[in-house]
Amino acid sequence: MTEPPPLPPLNPSTASPTRPTALTVIAIIGIVFGLMGVICSPFGALPYMMEMPGPPNPVVEMVKESTWMFAYMMMSLVVGFIFGVILLVGSIGALQLKPWARPVLIGYAIASLVTTVISTVVTLIMFLPLLQNSGDPAVAGAGVGGMIGAGCGLCLGFAVQGAMLYILSRPDVKRAFGKE
Repeated sequence: MTEPPPLPPLNPSTASPTRPTALTVIAIIGIVFGLMGVICSPFGALPYMMEMPGPPNPVVEMVKESTWMFAYMMMSLVVGFIFGVILLVGSIGALQLKPWARPVLIGYAIASLVTTVISTVVTLIMFLPLLQNSGDPAVAGAGVGGMIGAGCGLCLGFAVQGAMLYILSRPDVKRAFGKE
């Protein structure tokens, strides 16, 4: 014999809220990016901490020689790791519709927008002139790549964080988290 389907709850307020599809998508993207931040940030420090196989990288050598560039690079990697953890935890919480997940993701998105602007400004004003004035054609060429990367990073950062803020502020998403 087959069992009858379960009856719906008598009190609709006790039914589990439905998770909007847009929230599911943004949470899954957040999990992927969060994992990338947690996994890749420590590996990003390797070229600055140990000798890597192959020919020397003139840009890495320039960063190692400059105290402020090295400090900025290490700080960026630490902040990237912390942001990755926050995004990962907030995104997993969002999939489970935990009430704390929405403010965590909103805070992450705002902080990420601010750090995206700061990173772009530092790249364009501080790093690029040093790279272009290095006298090494390979390093100067990296400056052009840095300018393209800064522009793409700014656009991508604004698009992803803007989408996250938009989705988290929609009424159906607020309702799913128990906010009206």
